[in-house]
Amino acid sequence: MNFQQQVNQFPAPAVAGDFASANPRATVLAGPGGLVAGSNIPQGLTSSIGGVLVGRFAWASPATAINSVSGEIDGMQTVNSNGSGAPTGFVHREQQGLITVFLQASTQLVPQGLPVVLHSEGDFWAVNDGAAASYVGEPIYAINANGKIVPSASVPADATLTTITVVANDLNVSAIAPNVFVGGISGTTLTVASVTTGGLYANQTLTGTNVAAGTTIVRQLTGATPGGAGTYLVNISQTVATGTNITGSGSWLTVTSMTNGVILVGMAISGGGVTAATVLAGGSGTGGAGTYPLSVAQTVADASGATGNGAYMNVTAVTGTINVGDTLTTGAHVGTVLAQVSGTPGGIGAYWISNAAAVGDTSGSVAAGTLTKWVAMSVAAPGELMKISSYPLG
Repeated sequence: MNFQQQVNQFPAPAVAGDFASANPRATVLAGPGGLVAGSNIPQGLTSSIGGVLVGRFAWASPATAINSVSGEIDGMQTVNSNGSGAPTGFVHREQQGLITVFLQASTQLVPQGLPVVLHSEGDFWAVNDGAAASYVGEPIYAINANGKIVPSASVPADATLTTITVVANDLNVSAIAPNVFVGGISGTTLTVASVTTGGLYANQTLTGTNVAAGTTIVRQLTGATPGGAGTYLVNISQTVATGTNITGSGSWLTVTSMTNGVILVGMAISGGGVTAATVLAGGSGTGGAGTYPLSVAQTVADASGATGNGAYMNVTAVTGTINVGDTLTTGAHVGTVLAQVSGTPGGIGAYWISNAAAVGDTSGSVAAGTLTKWVAMSVAAPGELMKISSYPLG
């Protein structure tokens, strides 16, 4: 909001964050109590409080607490003007900014704790924060540090990758087994006496004689080995006799060694006789040899031909900073920096990247922003308002 201080001969077409059309719009679904402005202070502001800027992209952070009754993790809760990867949505202007500084004339800041509506579809006005004029149909980048909107022709670079080696994420010796164990439940405590095959992990669904439908593991309480014998909190209070054979959802990947690359939580595993599945949290592995829960139940005696999605990039010479979520270009291959595996934060080291086609590339660059599904729909010089749209042309 702002206090009027002048009258122009011709009215401005809009204010950053306004709707640019009456076309259909879609908002981001959120969990109970969400979405609210987060605690991060937007880059470039001297504010003493956090919040979210109107007219920019923003990123939602999910709640991490598990509801002990439903066994579910509630949906997205807080929103900040910075984040990794593609933005969750665009912050529309709906008079939700609040002037909190004495004698301040205007603000686009929604202070921490106030409600925020994010739009994932629609047509909006936004400032061209790039260094070149936009053109109709030009791809839009979201700057991960501050949510600014930049046309693709002038997206700044975070880093120049002078020397890199890119290889596939290849498993060497491994096997996949179902999750079967012997135990009993008293109230909300599951006691596991022994694990026949596989293991246990949070959010795993349990089945077996007298096990209540919808029973899931909330977290491990005791036990020397992750996913092994010990006690676990479950979401439904019940009684299941000790010594019951219980089956957990998903399966358990045991990796003896890696030919190349790493195995990380969130990675998709396929090939080598493996039904495509996602690596979940809860095993003992930290990228190499170890155990990893998988999302799909299956048995594979030898999964040594399997690979993880994306690629493993080893950076030995770099200028600038590599940030998780930034857009990566190696030759003609465009992808995303998914995680840093080792090395100096943002510098020399190993990274998990999204594009498997980059295997074999030896140099590249990292943009300071992430490519979005949005496109420019008007011509605007740097600093001017332009229309952006989530709807593709053609």
